[in-house]
Amino acid sequence: MSGDRRDDDAGAIAWPGFVDILSSVMIMFLFFMLITSIVMFALNIEYRKKLKEESEKKFAEIVSTELKDKLSELLSGNITVDQLKDKLEYESIVDDLSNKTETLQHQNTALNIQIDELEKVLEQVRSDTVQGTEQRTNVSKDNNLVIMFNNNDITLSKETIAVVEAYMQAVLKHSDGKKLTFRLLTSDNPNAQTISVSREVSLARSLNVRNVLIRGSIPTEQVNIEYSKPESIDDSYNWLKIVVEIDDS
Repeated sequence: MSGDRRDDDAGAIAWPGFVDILSSVMIMFLFFMLITSIVMFALNIEYRKKLKEESEKKFAEIVSTELKDKLSELLSGNITVDQLKDKLEYESIVDDLSNKTETLQHQNTALNIQIDELEKVLEQVRSDTVQGTEQRTNVSKDNNLVIMFNNNDITLSKETIAVVEAYMQAVLKHSDGKKLTFRLLTSDNPNAQTISVSREVSLARSLNVRNVLIRGSIPTEQVNIEYSKPESIDDSYNWLKIVVEIDDS
């Protein structure tokens, strides 16, 4: 009986020690898991941050600031895909021309050609040809040649081509060899189905006039195609204006 009592006493003494050791091990394990979780969480945040920075950097290298603005505009729903496509197509044509136009406007240069003399030249051309019923031409008060088209007509009549050539020769004669810039200005037509249709018609007209000038020895880089906001002349938006500017520098 005494032997059994000693065994029970030994077991009673050993059991609390085992519980303490097990508790310590569990606490250490939980502490280790906590530290590991914190470290992994921090590493995950750092990795995501680094990945985001690398993605933004690559995106910035591929996409220009202007295009990012357009994409943001598209994503915001302020513009449709077709509208963005049309906008990019025409902006690629007129952006450089608009910059040159602004520079020329600041310089405020103009040819000092007498309107009366230009009118005499054009009248001589008109007297030798029959004025087309589809198109009319005249020299404005600021010495610009204005061509009036009929609706969506884009081709130049023989009479109009002759007038453009005569106007060009008169301008060259009075330029004293200075560098000239021929601005082919057309107006957006608010009555057209879309702005794209209006621009296509205007571009076709400008290219036809441009070809006449180039055939007359005007360098390509001295002929600019430009568009203006809706502006009517004689109650019509179907016009093209040749604006000549001289570089006095």
